[in-house]
Amino acid sequence: DSRIYKVEFYDSWHKIGEAFEPPYKINWSCPATRDFTITAKAWDELGAMGKSAIVKRDAVITSISQPVKNNYQLTVYPNPASKEFNFQYQHIENKSIELSIYNTQGMLIKKLEWLPGAASSALLTWNPEKHHAGEGLYLYHSVISCGKETVEEKGKIVYSKN
Repeated sequence: DSRIYKVEFYDSWHKIGEAFEPPYKINWSCPATRDFTITAKAWDELGAMGKSAIVKRDAVITSISQPVKNNYQLTVYPNPASKEFNFQYQHIENKSIELSIYNTQGMLIKKLEWLPGAASSALLTWNPEKHHAGEGLYLYHSVISCGKETVEEKGKIVYSKN
Protein backbone atom coordinates (compact mmCIF):
# COMPACT_ATOMS: atom_id res chain seq x y z
CA ASP A 1 0.00 0.00 0.00
CA SER A 2 2.82 2.41 -0.73
CA ARG A 3 3.73 4.45 -3.78
CA ILE A 4 6.45 3.65 -6.30
CA TYR A 5 9.60 5.59 -5.46
CA LYS A 6 11.66 4.80 -8.56
CA VAL A 7 12.05 2.37 -11.45
CA GLU A 8 15.50 1.23 -12.58
CA PHE A 9 16.06 -0.13 -16.09
CA TYR A 10 18.72 -2.74 -16.91
CA ASP A 11 20.27 -4.19 -20.07
CA SER A 12 21.31 -7.61 -18.76
CA TRP A 13 23.15 -6.60 -15.57
CA HIS A 14 24.07 -3.05 -16.69
CA LYS A 15 21.89 -0.23 -15.33
CA ILE A 16 20.87 1.99 -18.26
CA GLY A 17 18.67 4.49 -16.45
CA GLU A 18 16.12 5.25 -13.79
CA ALA A 19 12.89 7.22 -13.51
CA PHE A 20 11.29 8.80 -10.45
CA GLU A 21 7.93 9.93 -11.89
CA PRO A 22 5.13 8.28 -13.88
CA PRO A 23 5.07 7.09 -16.62
CA TYR A 24 8.48 5.69 -15.49
CA LYS A 25 10.34 5.59 -18.78
CA ILE A 26 13.79 6.33 -20.19
CA ASN A 27 15.29 7.05 -23.59
CA TRP A 28 17.93 4.50 -24.56
CA SER A 29 19.79 3.70 -27.77
CA CYS A 30 21.13 0.25 -28.56
CA PRO A 31 23.52 -0.61 -31.39
CA ALA A 32 21.48 -2.18 -34.19
CA THR A 33 23.61 -5.35 -34.33
CA ARG A 34 23.59 -6.21 -30.62
CA ASP A 35 21.16 -8.50 -28.81
CA PHE A 36 19.73 -7.17 -25.56
CA THR A 37 17.73 -8.21 -22.52
CA ILE A 38 15.76 -5.45 -20.78
CA THR A 39 14.33 -5.65 -17.26
CA ALA A 40 12.92 -3.08 -14.87
CA LYS A 41 12.99 -3.00 -11.08
CA ALA A 42 10.36 -0.95 -9.27
CA TRP A 43 11.10 0.25 -5.73
CA ASP A 44 8.39 1.54 -3.38
CA GLU A 45 8.75 4.08 -0.55
CA LEU A 46 9.16 1.30 2.03
CA GLY A 47 12.05 -0.35 0.17
CA ALA A 48 10.18 -3.29 -1.35
CA MET A 49 11.25 -4.22 -4.89
CA GLY A 50 9.47 -5.91 -7.79
CA LYS A 51 11.05 -7.03 -11.07
CA SER A 52 9.47 -6.94 -14.54
CA ALA A 53 9.32 -9.69 -17.10
CA ILE A 54 12.30 -9.88 -19.44
CA VAL A 55 12.13 -8.24 -22.87
CA LYS A 56 14.64 -9.73 -25.35
CA ARG A 57 15.83 -9.03 -28.86
CA ASP A 58 17.73 -11.87 -30.44
CA ALA A 59 17.51 -10.85 -34.09
CA VAL A 60 20.16 -8.82 -35.86
CA ILE A 61 19.03 -5.71 -37.71
CA THR A 62 20.79 -5.61 -41.06
CA SER A 63 19.44 -2.31 -42.32
CA ILE A 64 17.41 0.64 -41.19
CA SER A 65 14.92 2.19 -43.57
CA GLN A 66 14.00 5.82 -43.62
CA PRO A 67 10.92 6.55 -41.50
CA VAL A 68 7.66 7.35 -43.26
CA LYS A 69 7.16 11.08 -43.61
CA ASN A 70 4.02 11.58 -41.61
CA ASN A 71 2.74 14.63 -43.42
CA TYR A 72 -0.77 13.27 -43.88
CA GLN A 73 -3.56 14.75 -41.82
CA LEU A 74 -6.63 12.98 -40.44
CA THR A 75 -9.59 14.97 -39.16
CA VAL A 76 -12.61 13.22 -37.61
CA TYR A 77 -15.83 15.26 -37.52
CA PRO A 78 -18.28 15.68 -35.97
CA ASN A 79 -17.23 13.98 -32.77
CA PRO A 80 -19.43 13.28 -30.89
CA ALA A 81 -21.95 12.66 -33.67
CA SER A 82 -25.65 11.82 -33.87
CA LYS A 83 -25.82 10.59 -37.50
CA GLU A 84 -22.48 9.89 -39.16
CA PHE A 85 -18.74 10.34 -38.73
CA ASN A 86 -16.49 11.78 -41.42
CA PHE A 87 -12.85 10.72 -41.60
CA GLN A 88 -11.14 13.34 -43.77
CA TYR A 89 -7.59 12.52 -44.93
CA GLN A 90 -5.28 15.12 -46.50
CA HIS A 91 -1.95 14.61 -48.31
CA ILE A 92 -2.51 10.92 -49.12
CA GLU A 93 -1.36 10.83 -52.77
CA ASN A 94 -0.74 7.23 -53.93
CA LYS A 95 -1.48 5.78 -50.49
CA SER A 96 -4.12 3.26 -49.50
CA ILE A 97 -6.25 3.65 -46.38
CA GLU A 98 -7.83 0.99 -44.22
CA LEU A 99 -10.13 2.29 -41.50
CA SER A 100 -11.58 -0.11 -38.92
CA ILE A 101 -14.28 0.73 -36.38
CA TYR A 102 -14.49 -1.36 -33.18
CA ASN A 103 -16.79 -1.42 -30.18
CA THR A 104 -15.25 -1.24 -26.70
CA GLN A 105 -15.17 -5.05 -26.48
CA GLY A 106 -12.83 -5.11 -29.49
CA MET A 107 -15.37 -6.48 -31.97
CA LEU A 108 -14.96 -5.18 -35.53
CA ILE A 109 -18.07 -3.20 -36.50
CA LYS A 110 -17.07 -1.85 -39.91
CA LYS A 111 -14.03 -1.79 -42.20
CA LEU A 112 -13.69 0.96 -44.82
CA GLU A 113 -11.01 1.09 -47.53
CA TRP A 114 -9.60 3.66 -49.93
CA LEU A 115 -7.42 2.48 -52.82
CA PRO A 116 -4.31 4.38 -53.95
CA GLY A 117 -4.78 7.13 -56.48
CA ALA A 118 -3.62 10.58 -57.47
CA ALA A 119 -6.15 12.32 -55.23
CA SER A 120 -4.60 14.34 -52.41
CA SER A 121 -7.58 13.85 -50.10
CA ALA A 122 -10.08 11.18 -49.16
CA LEU A 123 -13.33 11.19 -47.21
CA LEU A 124 -14.54 8.00 -45.54
CA THR A 125 -17.92 8.09 -43.81
CA TRP A 126 -19.38 5.75 -41.22
CA ASN A 127 -23.07 5.84 -40.27
CA PRO A 128 -23.61 3.85 -37.02
CA GLU A 129 -27.38 3.70 -37.58
CA LYS A 130 -26.93 1.71 -40.82
CA HIS A 131 -24.97 -0.91 -38.86
CA HIS A 132 -27.47 -1.02 -35.98
CA ALA A 133 -24.77 0.29 -33.64
CA GLY A 134 -25.92 1.44 -30.23
CA GLU A 135 -25.04 4.70 -28.59
CA GLY A 136 -21.67 4.90 -26.90
CA LEU A 137 -17.93 4.89 -27.36
CA TYR A 138 -16.26 3.36 -30.43
CA LEU A 139 -12.60 3.02 -31.35
CA TYR A 140 -11.08 3.57 -34.77
CA HIS A 141 -7.82 2.28 -36.20
CA SER A 142 -6.52 3.90 -39.36
CA VAL A 143 -3.69 2.41 -41.43
CA ILE A 144 -2.24 4.44 -44.29
CA SER A 145 0.19 2.53 -46.48
CA CYS A 146 2.37 2.89 -49.52
CA GLY A 147 4.33 -0.27 -50.28
CA LYS A 148 5.95 -1.54 -47.09
CA GLU A 149 5.64 1.81 -45.34
CA THR A 150 2.66 2.22 -43.01
CA VAL A 151 1.43 4.86 -40.61
CA GLU A 152 -1.18 3.98 -37.99
CA GLU A 153 -3.46 6.21 -35.97
CA LYS A 154 -5.96 5.22 -33.30
CA GLY A 155 -8.69 7.25 -31.69
CA LYS A 156 -12.12 7.36 -30.06
CA ILE A 157 -15.48 8.51 -31.33
CA VAL A 158 -18.75 8.92 -29.45
CA TYR A 159 -22.12 8.11 -31.01
CA SER A 160 -25.17 9.77 -29.44
CA LYS A 161 -28.64 9.73 -31.05
CA ASN A 162 -29.60 13.16 -29.65
